[in-house]
Amino acid sequence: MLKRVAELWNSSSGKDKEKFNKMHEDDVKRYQEQLEQIDKHGYFVMKDGSKSTDEANLKKQVPEGTILPKKALSAYSFFQSSQLKSIKEKEKLETFGEVQKRSGEIWNALSTQQKKPYEKLHQEDVERFTRQMKEWKDNGFFTMDDGSKSTDHKKK
Repeated sequence: MLKRVAELWNSSSGKDKEKFNKMHEDDVKRYQEQLEQIDKHGYFVMKDGSKSTDEANLKKQVPEGTILPKKALSAYSFFQSSQLKSIKEKEKLETFGEVQKRSGEIWNALSTQQKKPYEKLHQEDVERFTRQMKEWKDNGFFTMDDGSKSTDHKKK
């Protein structure tokens, strides 16, 4: 097959090849710019404006089935998970939507001081996520919450 492609290329006129030569030149230029950005910043800017080291871009680069660290939960998520059941029972709410709405209302009514325990949990979770991502980038695996290696597990 490659032989046939080579024959087609060699038999093409210069005009037919112009488009592909231009694409090649543009790609070489892009590559050189990205190398310069990596040397200067440690990352390069993608077409969509994101950094090459952003988590979403890393997910695109990892093999299928790879387990990545779970994102850090927000303070509100910690509050909600600890309060949902009691809100549902105390308020006698039926649907999940009603419980969610009431949970948001209660959260918004809390003072900064009342939110502090949940903010602390959030900060600890951010530190865990950051630590696990660094470990994954450095080693190709990270230590999970149960102490096992992420590579010992299969993605569900």
